[in-house]
Amino acid sequence: MLAAVGALGGFLSGLLGIGGALVFIPVFTHYIGNANVGIESVPYLLANSFFIVFVAGLSASFKQYKMKNLHPKQAFFVAIPATIIALLVIKLIDIMISNGYEEIKIIFKFVFLSLLFFIVIQTFMSAKKTNYNLLAEEVKPHKFLFSGLFVGFFSGITGLGGGSIMLPIFHNFLKIKYTISTSLSSTVIALFTVPSLIYYAFLNPINIIYPAAQSGYICWPLVLPIVPFIIIFSQLGVKYNHQFPVWLLKTIFAVIIIINIYKIIFL
Repeated sequence: MLAAVGALGGFLSGLLGIGGALVFIPVFTHYIGNANVGIESVPYLLANSFFIVFVAGLSASFKQYKMKNLHPKQAFFVAIPATIIALLVIKLIDIMISNGYEEIKIIFKFVFLSLLFFIVIQTFMSAKKTNYNLLAEEVKPHKFLFSGLFVGFFSGITGLGGGSIMLPIFHNFLKIKYTISTSLSSTVIALFTVPSLIYYAFLNPINIIYPAAQSGYICWPLVLPIVPFIIIFSQLGVKYNHQFPVWLLKTIFAVIIIINIYKIIFL
């Protein structure tokens, strides 16, 4: 099961620049839920999601580099504020959990669903408009900085890595070419998930899922089987990102989000 999830998540990561967390989160929720760790299921879910989206973002960015479609300067403008905000949000969640604030799970679900609904609406709205084709270099730096604040807030809460919110921001609002938007998204993911990942790796969970086989909240038996498939299929996804028409990419993106909304509400 983990191999199939890794292959699908890796391909979608390269194809859409979303990190693949929309695929991994439901699976991680299943495994972590069965471990009965109570309120610590939230940091477990976030930590392992951050690890996977980091690998996916790094792998996809490497392929974009080989295809001469990497934009590191603009990615840094987004990653820096996103990192700061995400860390602040993660720390707040940790404090709430330490104080026994059980409602954090309800808030987590509400914000996650709100984000997904917003993305679906924006995706379908943009499908009716002319495709935007600005280059990353044509967008003013302060717009990337502001985008980073928004991305960091939702990433810290949802563990999505920000890819699913960056794609509509870059293309729909900043009017950047779709293939460049996906490349930027992948690079930002690889950059700004690192501090959050390190933070979770050095925490000390009260409930241990895999004794001697986890670093902080990162569960190696859960994430390592997925890594090879992410690397292989994310490279393939980037290749098809430059071949598929934009309308098809947007449709795939919207369908993935709708499936996740259905799972959260009805399953």
